[in-house]
Amino acid sequence: MRVSSIASIVLCLSFWSAKADALTLDRTCLVPLMKSSDYVVEGIIEEIAALDDKEQPTILANLRVTGVLKGEDVPRNLEIGFTGIVTDEDRVATPPYGVALAPNEEVVLFLTHLDEDRIRITNGVQGKFVVSEIESGRKVVRCEIGTIPLCSQDPEDRPSEMWLTEFLERLRKIATYPQ
Repeated sequence: MRVSSIASIVLCLSFWSAKADALTLDRTCLVPLMKSSDYVVEGIIEEIAALDDKEQPTILANLRVTGVLKGEDVPRNLEIGFTGIVTDEDRVATPPYGVALAPNEEVVLFLTHLDEDRIRITNGVQGKFVVSEIESGRKVVRCEIGTIPLCSQDPEDRPSEMWLTEFLERLRKIATYPQ
């Protein structure tokens, strides 16, 4: 009887430890990204336009906001400006980080104000997550840098994609962390 009690305690502690580790993983990567962002939003890129400026090619991407995870009084339409070029496929490459946006692309974006009128994607590619629908009709989220930044040392804990609902739930938890 004593052995089974000890086994139960060990099992409970292991479960609690795994939950604590999962929270720690989020704190090491997603928390700083969220903290350094003014807005964290879900949305759809509606259109992309190039401004005719020979000295510094500038791109404006119009984002229709469909959900807000961080930020107050977030407009339903945001104009994101950045340096880059429009390619033949209407995708945008933005040096030096290589962020690419496309019309009708569903995304979760971490955004930062440059000034009163201009917004940029926080930390380049680290601040962009692409949402796509799989065969079952469920949505998954993928990070442009290859893995969702949970920052675990174990490759098994660094998924290349996650269910959108799970990802959004993690972000909502992070939003409640003390500043």
